[in-house]
Amino acid sequence: MSEISELLDADAQNVRHTKELFRNFSPELFGTLDEAASLFRTTLRIFGQGCSDADAVDKAIINKYGSELGIVDSEEMDQLLNSTFPEYSNRSEFLIEIINARDRIRSRPLRAYILIQIFRAYMWAVTDLLRLRITPAHGYLRLQIEGVALLGIMRNRPEVAWEWKDVGLGKEGTRFFRNYQTKIKEFVKSNDFEFAYNYASGTAQHIRFSSAIRRFSISKEQVPERGEVLEHYEVGFQEADLDNPAKLISDTLFFLWIQYLIFISLTKVLPELEDPILINTRIPNFGDKISRLRGLLKKMFPDQVNQWEA
Repeated sequence: MSEISELLDADAQNVRHTKELFRNFSPELFGTLDEAASLFRTTLRIFGQGCSDADAVDKAIINKYGSELGIVDSEEMDQLLNSTFPEYSNRSEFLIEIINARDRIRSRPLRAYILIQIFRAYMWAVTDLLRLRITPAHGYLRLQIEGVALLGIMRNRPEVAWEWKDVGLGKEGTRFFRNYQTKIKEFVKSNDFEFAYNYASGTAQHIRFSSAIRRFSISKEQVPERGEVLEHYEVGFQEADLDNPAKLISDTLFFLWIQYLIFISLTKVLPELEDPILINTRIPNFGDKISRLRGLLKKMFPDQVNQWEA
């Protein structure tokens, strides 16, 4: 059997063992992972509905101010939205309203793509967690947080969505990141994401010793005929010890808590996301469940938790 096949077989076994470990800790834990996925699906659905309603409002704004400017057909409106006409300069406030409405309409499908990528990063991370790959699972937090931060920037400046769409893999990407790096960092800090963002960046986005120490081992081998002692260095592909489950459960609850903060932030950065049940009931209940599980962890493993919190 090849090494890759062995790893895949180990992954399948670890998923079963991890799910069993979670159920033994609390039947709620694995269900909470599923609940987060469901919340993302619900968020996408509500956002889609809100976009349709908001588009209708913005189209009415364009028609209203277009009428004030004497525009009677869509072709002339298209020309107006892509050009600057001197004859309209004395009524620039109407142009500003039209352009702002246009930018909001154009931004919505692009912001939906970002929201989908935040969800996808969550699903990738969960499957890595179940396979005991903690470092990449936490690494996806950076992508999620960055996505929410971009949505926050685009709320006030919807035209940034179009700029984001045109970012390639070369200098454009570097330029875009530099242009908005400060605002992303401000968002990260003001929304309690700073530790998670820096932790994800430091352990999963770079080759560092902290990325290896979870399953780093050194063994020694005597070679009498050569009179030497050889040292063997290994780093395991799976990063958790199922015989000592407290750290894995703690890592999982930390990951879930960041998802809770992400959901709260999404309700702030997506004005189209208006749903009282989601905002006032489902998201708070999700956070309460994670808090209960964190309390249970401290009750079941007080020594380990106290050591981590020290």
